[in-house]
Amino acid sequence: MNYAEALTFIHSRPRLHRGHELTWIKTFLAAIGHPEQQGRFIHITGTNGKGSVATMVTDMLLAAGLHVGRFISPYITRFNERIQVDGKDISDTDLAAATTHLADVLAGMQAANPDFALTEFEFDTALGFYWFAQQQVDVAVIEVGIGGAHDKTNVIQPDVSAITTVGADHLELIGPTLADVAREKAGVIKPQTPVVLGDIAAEQTQIITTAAQALAAPVAQLGRDFTVDHAHLHPADHAWQFDYHRGDQDWTKLRLPSISAYEVRNAAVAITVAQLYLHGRGKTLDQATAQAGLMAFRWPARMELLHEQPYLMLDGAHNVPAAQALIKSIKAAFPGVTVHLIAAFLKDKDATDMVRLYQRAGWLITATEFPDARILPVTDWPETTVPINHVANWQEALAVALQAASADDLILFAGSLHFVSTVRNTLLKEDDREI
Repeated sequence: MNYAEALTFIHSRPRLHRGHELTWIKTFLAAIGHPEQQGRFIHITGTNGKGSVATMVTDMLLAAGLHVGRFISPYITRFNERIQVDGKDISDTDLAAATTHLADVLAGMQAANPDFALTEFEFDTALGFYWFAQQQVDVAVIEVGIGGAHDKTNVIQPDVSAITTVGADHLELIGPTLADVAREKAGVIKPQTPVVLGDIAAEQTQIITTAAQALAAPVAQLGRDFTVDHAHLHPADHAWQFDYHRGDQDWTKLRLPSISAYEVRNAAVAITVAQLYLHGRGKTLDQATAQAGLMAFRWPARMELLHEQPYLMLDGAHNVPAAQALIKSIKAAFPGVTVHLIAAFLKDKDATDMVRLYQRAGWLITATEFPDARILPVTDWPETTVPINHVANWQEALAVALQAASADDLILFAGSLHFVSTVRNTLLKEDDREI
């Protein structure tokens, strides 16, 4: 099959199994030679921040001279972004060839057992493991899709695991309580394998550390075992500066090219993960190498600034913790600036609480939509005491905001990563999702 046919095949896979077991993907991985058992892995989960941490870890290990794979979820512009080696997306030709091979194996298995099936994410995950094995990477950084214990990536024995945050998201799948979410994410912890914890509340931290202790897994916790301080934003060059401390390490004046306040703490988690991985391989991560990796950090659709006068920004905040972090970062980076929020939500998200947070922040809100079967229609948005504009077409909503905004205002798209990806791809004319 060619590239277009490969994408069609991938996207035609079912979305979900009836259960959460890992039987299907394990069976398929065995049939393609167990690529998940070849090479080394770093496994990263978290309600928010896992993508940023995975990116920073990858960049630091590349700066250290390693041959590094990275598997991310979801992608922003092209499916190829899901599977990267040394910072480069898998090529169209290689994706088509790898998909053809795995599809042939799957067809043979289904001929023998018509009930056998793989979801799209299972196939994507197997494709990533297969490609990393083919490329013989030194290490692959694997980002969890949803949860941890039952996520389809949880078939590896990593050298280091990380849990960035625990918050209210995907509760219908891994909830309903935050304690349930914490237990699910703790499923990435493996026996005697270091785990790094980010910004996690005390109650959920206790659940995770108890699980780690039962597996004799060493825990490195932000705020206890490593810290960041003296963080301040340099608005002119859109970069944060901060100090990092762990044990006898005192690294000062580290710089991160981001205007997102929350990325500083993600950077601390990433540094610790990279240090622990390299230490386990008999190597060290020095400050210069860590800094080189951090300076390579780019993360589209996360407080991504596309334009100035007025400011035009995209952020994938799609749950309450992410909304809270976004508000904090906007206040730090754009103090006193009027914010025009154009938001679209999916039906399974907590739109009511997010809208309340944005209104308390004093933002001017426009409810809108984008093409997605799971969209929350503007007619179903929660009622509020402060009026909200309703413009079903997001391009029209942008036109209205541009007319209302002054040169110093900020127009912000948020509410769903799928939404801001659509906006980004349209504005930058990069959308090839229908290929």
